[in-house]
Amino acid sequence: PPELLPEVLALADTTLRQKLLPVLGERGRWLAGLNPQWAWGRQADASQSEPPTPDHLQRLLQEADLPERCRALGTWRRLDPAAAREAVAGSFAADSADVRGRLVAELSTGLSPADEPFLETCLDDRSAVVRRVAAQLLARLPDSAVAGRMRDRGEAMLTSQKRGLVFQSLTLACAPPEAIDKGWERDGIPRKPTGGGGQRAGWVEGVFELIRPSHWVTHFDATPQ
Repeated sequence: PPELLPEVLALADTTLRQKLLPVLGERGRWLAGLNPQWAWGRQADASQSEPPTPDHLQRLLQEADLPERCRALGTWRRLDPAAAREAVAGSFAADSADVRGRLVAELSTGLSPADEPFLETCLDDRSAVVRRVAAQLLARLPDSAVAGRMRDRGEAMLTSQKRGLVFQSLTLACAPPEAIDKGWERDGIPRKPTGGGGQRAGWVEGVFELIRPSHWVTHFDATPQ
């Protein structure tokens, strides 16, 4: 919407800027030319002139700096998700952990069940960040193996009880595990979670944030409230 353009153009986050370029539109690009601090918005002119070719995107993905690589991958995923995924897989081993994590995150564009085999291989990555990003994407695919494993773990921890004869209230109880195995770590749940909470609380949060809330509505036969 036009009224949001000044707020959008004032954003300083470079990652957000790259993601916003395709939706600025003609008015946004014109407005960007009126303020030197919004000049980044003019980059959209080049991308609007003609569709990028796979060869051009491949070159950017291999040779450009990380922000440009991520932008190229996002563009390629919108045009041809399978080809973009294969391009990432082809050079994956040569990238650093930070780069691998950023590139895997870009696969959220055009995400589909066809991405599951590659993302499953990412769960064996030596970087905990890459494993976590891959698990987050797989959890968004409701029929994926990761989504199923997370639901199983969650159901083992969370139980319910209804109290009251007339006006029944639902009570939930959570029993975190005492320890986790390597399967949990492979699915992006770190053995030693970071943050201010305890270890077992971290395991609970790591699992439940990857389970769709709608699952619990069905599982407990209860309303969201």
